[in-house]
Amino acid sequence: MNETIQLKKRILALINQINKTREEKDLSSQSLELMEKLEKLRELELIEKMPGEYLQAYLLYKQAFYSNYQSKNLQILDKDAYLEKLSQEIALIEEAIQKSTAEPDNEKLLVLLGKRIEAKEIISIWNKDNAELILPDGTLVVNLKTGKVVPNRVKEFLEKYEIEQKEVKHE
Repeated sequence: MNETIQLKKRILALINQINKTREEKDLSSQSLELMEKLEKLRELELIEKMPGEYLQAYLLYKQAFYSNYQSKNLQILDKDAYLEKLSQEIALIEEAIQKSTAEPDNEKLLVLLGKRIEAKEIISIWNKDNAELILPDGTLVVNLKTGKVVPNRVKEFLEKYEIEQKEVKHE
């Protein structure tokens, strides 16, 4: 029972992490998979309250599911093994979430920038003296020659949320 509670807490924490990093309306496949795992744990908790033969039948059904309904692949599955299987599945989802929320590399940033320029979400201005990226409302976002953001909203953001700013040297 304790392991079931720990898995439920782990799933809920991952769902909260997804909701913080994405629009609430956007139920990603990862969120749906986690909800499915949570439902499986709730089923198991309910079945555990019933007589023992119900739990055995449920685990036999799960054995058939995991063996793809092929008797040659059928493995003995008890409650602890089933919880371990769920834990492994949750770990795979957790790994995918970590990868998707990681900071994009330079290549991804340039691709995103290109898409936003193409969609006219960012306007690029090039002349002999300057190269700038500007938001459609006319606010200067970044000077491409110096790398400076004007106004420096990044610094304000970092100070507001007390995040340590890293020094970056441009060569």
